Amino acid sequence: MLLIGGSLALDPDVSFNPWDNFEQFLPNLWTSQQRLLHGEFPHWNHFQNMGQVVHRLGSYGVLYPGYTLCALLVNLLGMGPNALFPTIALLHAGLAGAFSYLLARELGARPAFAFLASISLVLSGHVLYLTTVSIFVMAYLAWTAAALLGLARLVERPASVSAFLLAAASLALLLHLGLTDRSVYSWVAAGSFALGYDAWALRVGLWLAGLGLATAAGVVAWQRASGGGRS
Repeated sequence: MLLIGGSLALDPDVSFNPWDNFEQFLPNLWTSQQRLLHGEFPHWNHFQNMGQVVHRLGSYGVLYPGYTLCALLVNLLGMGPNALFPTIALLHAGLAGAFSYLLARELGARPAFAFLASISLVLSGHVLYLTTVSIFVMAYLAWTAAALLGLARLVERPASVSAFLLAAASLALLLHLGLTDRSVYSWVAAGSFALGYDAWALRVGLWLAGLGLATAAGVVAWQRASGGGRS
């Protein structure tokens, strides 16, 4: 977070607001979150297509509370809309780093290696570049790592309530981050990870991973049938 924040503060050419973020995602997400913060539900998108139903598209993450929290923070600090996406990126970079570190530790990595792996993941050029195009990427990285952590703990400790709650909450949040297709990919990745880790660990409870994969397949089928995905 410090490295990304420092780069944003010191170099004016570093930004999370170019291209698709600036042209499409920022106007819709900023307006939607401001309407939520003022007690009004954002039923429609008045920027495109003569008022399409914005909260049902799944393309702007209108109902994800993390974006609302970031918008509230921007308001409290007296900053304008251009500060929203850097705030989202910084918050979720911290979450992605923490969850990926804990995941590496859960899988048996030494603390130093887990730390380097989490930093390398969050600060990789691929992740940072894609986040400048689609702000939702860092949020998907954070909650996918959280879902994998919860599933790994659930495989090792099937009776763990905290592991179940972490996995369930993360998987639920992944459905509301902004892009339906990436939500589906994240669910498929989580289900595949749980199946593979459970088989590798020689544990019973493969039904859990099978349920995840079946659910992911159902979401894929729903997406294809309804024409979901990008707006």
